[in-house]
Amino acid sequence: MSLGILTTENGTPVKVFPNLATTSLGGSTDWMPDGQAVLYTTTERFNVWRRRVEGGEPERVTNFSDLALVRFAVSPDGRSLVMCRGTQVRDAFLITGFR
Repeated sequence: MSLGILTTENGTPVKVFPNLATTSLGGSTDWMPDGQAVLYTTTERFNVWRRRVEGGEPERVTNFSDLALVRFAVSPDGRSLVMCRGTQVRDAFLITGFR
């Protein structure tokens, strides 16, 4: 899986970060206010990561080891994050003889 930055005019890629196997399609993403980096969650869903447009290695922004990160947003000055974290509960039921 890749993370791409495209132009709004015609969808031409500005930057593509290939082989991001940890990037989750259902995860959150947000731009840093200065436009120099993208913040995103990975399949582990515990932490926020930063990729600079200019390249380089991903940088972990948070250091959590529990509770799923559902959504996040960066403050206008880029110095803070607001996050929604919690436990994901899922149940499966088998219903038989349903009419």
